[in-house]
Amino acid sequence: MRREFTQDIVIVLAGEAGQGLQSIEGIVSLLLKRSGYNVFSASEFMSRVRGGSNSTVLRVSSQPVAGYVDRIDILIPLHPESVERLSHRITGDTLVLADPSTVATDNVTPIGFTRLAAELGSALYTSSIASGLICGLFKIDEAPCEAYMREYYAAKSDDVKNKNVAAFASGYALGAGLADIDIAIPRDPSVADDYLLSGADAVSLGALAGGCDYVCGYPMSPSTSVLEKMATYSLGHDVIVEQVEDEIGVINMAIGAWFAGAR
Repeated sequence: MRREFTQDIVIVLAGEAGQGLQSIEGIVSLLLKRSGYNVFSASEFMSRVRGGSNSTVLRVSSQPVAGYVDRIDILIPLHPESVERLSHRITGDTLVLADPSTVATDNVTPIGFTRLAAELGSALYTSSIASGLICGLFKIDEAPCEAYMREYYAAKSDDVKNKNVAAFASGYALGAGLADIDIAIPRDPSVADDYLLSGADAVSLGALAGGCDYVCGYPMSPSTSVLEKMATYSLGHDVIVEQVEDEIGVINMAIGAWFAGAR
């Protein structure tokens, strides 16, 4: 069944904690924006350190979007539990791109995530393969993609960096070769210059603008990102940031800071 998307598309990635969904979201959102697409993304985290089934929504549109919708046009499940947990949002129009050796469901377009990652030496490269797959579907320019992947993994060893670039390229080739999916959403070159802010960015910048000068927390996703952002901003602003050992310690520090006049 051939599907054409001309105005709006919703892509959902799902997998367990530790499978790199946040990396995929960050890489793909930025590359799509730089290519002139309006992008909105949202993540869902289960309250557990590892396991379970998390998901990330990528909505790409011909017009600015400020929220996600429940429908799923394309589902990319990286974990067996993902399809079952999202079953209430999957319809007959949902295209499922998955590794049939991992995800057992009807109407799957087979994508060899497991095989490709194994050829590179680790299942960790699945996230880069999935990133490439999505960019390939949109057929955005490959050269800026490779350059950004090298930038994104600049702190890693040359071997890891090169393998992530290779993983992205293999996924890109798969996505670009899927003839049954035609994404013809118009691009707006001016979008490339827009800011791409995460919720953590927005909360942190708002706190700084409001005069916040003390932050303490015992974080867990997604609030961890706020503490990390504030710690970064503290290098150039008069802000004290402290990661505390537990929730009770946070409450005590917050009350003490307030009593001392901190905001």
